[in-house]
Amino acid sequence: MANFIDTAFVKIFHDNIIMALQQKGSRLRQYVLNDTLKGEQMFYDVLDKDDDITTLVDDNTSVNTRHPDTVITDPTWNRRMVSGEFLTKAYLIEQKDRVRMLADPTDRYVQNIAYAMGRKIDKLILNAATGTAYTGKDGTVAVDLPSTQVIAHNSEGLTFEKLMQAKEILDSADVDPDEPRYIVLPARQVFKLLDDLANTNLTRDAETVRAIAQGGIDTYMGFKFIMTNLTNTEDDNGTTVDDVICFTKEGILLAINKETQARITERPDKNYATQIFFGMYVGSTRLDEQRVVKIQAVQ
Repeated sequence: MANFIDTAFVKIFHDNIIMALQQKGSRLRQYVLNDTLKGEQMFYDVLDKDDDITTLVDDNTSVNTRHPDTVITDPTWNRRMVSGEFLTKAYLIEQKDRVRMLADPTDRYVQNIAYAMGRKIDKLILNAATGTAYTGKDGTVAVDLPSTQVIAHNSEGLTFEKLMQAKEILDSADVDPDEPRYIVLPARQVFKLLDDLANTNLTRDAETVRAIAQGGIDTYMGFKFIMTNLTNTEDDNGTTVDDVICFTKEGILLAINKETQARITERPDKNYATQIFFGMYVGSTRLDEQRVVKIQAVQ
């Protein structure tokens, strides 16, 4: 039996799933740095800030000297390794269904795959934000998120005070105020924050957060709120804690290999059922600890 699946359908399937993945599948992809992953591992070098400025003065007279020697300093680079993993998603459509699928390759199969891939990408980003990053010439030096970038739960959910602490940590590190700031959290922590504001008589702030919860606005205290139930949870001596992540775009990298795969093929071993398959090679890492803050919030 000849394979009647036209290559045009494969192209349409590939293009539409990429579009759906970018527009709907991932909630976090657009808020982190994006690059092309080349090979199984890629090293990403970030130039650290440098305040070592030379003042040209004469040691004896303390006046500017003429024709002094040039003072050379070496810049400091922060190298991070990105390791990719191959993500796949496949459906097997029985023969009785495949005619309908082939007539409309932009239907719910594309959407389901894009959503599944998007959720996985978001989990990779969240894990990279607070997990172990790897640096060094060959990527073997482990770097954890410092305790100074972690706000303890103190047996409370998300509070106004914790948000203020997160803002202070970023401000104290001289994170550029022009860099957009984001906060990723589950919906329940938005309502925890709302309760805290109501209990502390911060009425105007409570109205702002209530509008965020209702979807009317998305920004409070300089942070754009991104709600997702994919955030990590921790067990702290029997207390379940949500990881609420504050970050700027320059702090996290997502790298995706441009050679994504899309296949629509017949499976003779499955009575010529139609298999639709999508795969992509992707990795994520934290680039800068000072641009990431983790808030622990009790559920």
